[in-house]
Amino acid sequence: MGELFKTGAILDATSRHGTALSWAANGGHDAVVRLLLKKNANFEIKGGGGEGGGTPLSLAAAWGHESTVLQLLESGAELYAKGEYGQIALERAREGGHKATVKLLEGWSEY
Repeated sequence: MGELFKTGAILDATSRHGTALSWAANGGHDAVVRLLLKKNANFEIKGGGGEGGGTPLSLAAAWGHESTVLQLLESGAELYAKGEYGQIALERAREGGHKATVKLLEGWSEY
């Protein structure tokens, strides 16, 4: 990733598969998510990343990537942002049966 930034890669470039951040969040690649957030990647761009698209937060939640979800929340990701099919991250985590991620998101909504 560092080499890509050195060569002028566009941080929030999108494809039909989403952004680099949506891909990293979808796969639970915490180190890449951390780097992209440090470089100020836009965490509210919707689309790509698999079934239902959505923001990086909803994509991470859909797969139960709890530590990625936490990183995104701590960076200011919108808890109630709706994905391409109108679902929020909490709904995606529930559908996937990811209890720990559901608990994290429910607790975060109390702040």
